[in-house]
Amino acid sequence: MKRTRVKRSGQMTAKEYVWSQIRELKTFTISHISSNAPLSYKLSKEKVNYHIKGWVAAGFLGKECIHSKDILQPKNRYTLIKDTGIEPPRVDSKGNKLTKGLGREQMWRTMRITGEFTHKQLAVTASTEDVIIAEATAKSYVSALYRAGYLKITKPSNTHGGLAVYMLKPAAWTGAKPPMVKRIHVVYDQNIHEIVYPKKGDIQSDY
Repeated sequence: MKRTRVKRSGQMTAKEYVWSQIRELKTFTISHISSNAPLSYKLSKEKVNYHIKGWVAAGFLGKECIHSKDILQPKNRYTLIKDTGIEPPRVDSKGNKLTKGLGREQMWRTMRITGEFTHKQLAVTASTEDVIIAEATAKSYVSALYRAGYLKITKPSNTHGGLAVYMLKPAAWTGAKPPMVKRIHVVYDQNIHEIVYPKKGDIQSDY
């Protein structure tokens, strides 16, 4: 199967890198993270601070001001308070919870757990109190993943109103991050950092 390479497989985003360093260090300064980051991330102190201030506001990090005779200007020292795992907390710069993209995550995870499903069943099963998934949204996402080769049809739709039944191909599970469907009808896999649709081949194997 041919795919269009976008980014080296397995490479973290800048935000993911910052969060991984926070989890490793536990206590840190902004300059420590920015100065030790690989050049490819282009992480200035301002960029690191942009990610950190939201986590402080949301209570994931603690912040204290360091005063010392050896330091002309006081520095802020941060401490990890709430470790949410490898995925960075989804908050904005003011600490407000972000729900954008959660619907895709819930559908992607539900596809793997439930086995067979119609788009209507997926919308109901994947919805939560915080994120309600509309049938039209589920139908659009399912159609996109089917075209991209992630899903197979186990039971076709019929003229009597029966909906198509889908199943996630075992070989198509690339990781926890849901494939992204762009406005230009491109499906992008965040786990392997590649465009998987449109493409010449398809994910044919069920392994």
